[in-house]
Amino acid sequence: GPFFLTRAVAPYMMEAGWGRIVTMSSISAVGDAGRVDYASAKAGLIGFTKSLAMQLGPHGVTANAIAPGFIQTDMTAATAERIGVAFDDFINFAANEIPVKRVGQPEDIAHAVSAARASFRRGDWSRAEPAHRGRVLFAFAQKIRELVEPLARLETKDTGKPIVEARADIVG
Repeated sequence: GPFFLTRAVAPYMMEAGWGRIVTMSSISAVGDAGRVDYASAKAGLIGFTKSLAMQLGPHGVTANAIAPGFIQTDMTAATAERIGVAFDDFINFAANEIPVKRVGQPEDIAHAVSAARASFRRGDWSRAEPAHRGRVLFAFAQKIRELVEPLARLETKDTGKPIVEARADIVG
């Protein structure tokens, strides 16, 4: 998958001093009840992409992930059929959960990929659906990170090392 393909092309991109890597994750990366395997794989892909961006960015290679929500395709039609729901009802239900009241189309993904190829974006992940339901959740996660990072730099009383280093001594 993405790891092996990236491992194969990254040396050539770095040598050229230019490259664009766009991975396809899913909105399920932020959690999907009953699909822990899929959700964790897609979340891992976002982490992979962010790490790639940090590692390859200094060599002129960008890496970004696209995380589509509900996209009207043959795959979603097959899902509706598998669960015994008329496709129009399936689309209407999904659209009702999205603020702009429409599901995504394949063209929406094409536009997201085109934007992700921009040279100024490094390590981003974009939700490719008509409206960003997760914007509040993402802002909340960012705020938690801002609060937690200073805590990680606190020193332990017994060793005088930052907590993250002390933890590495115990775990590592």
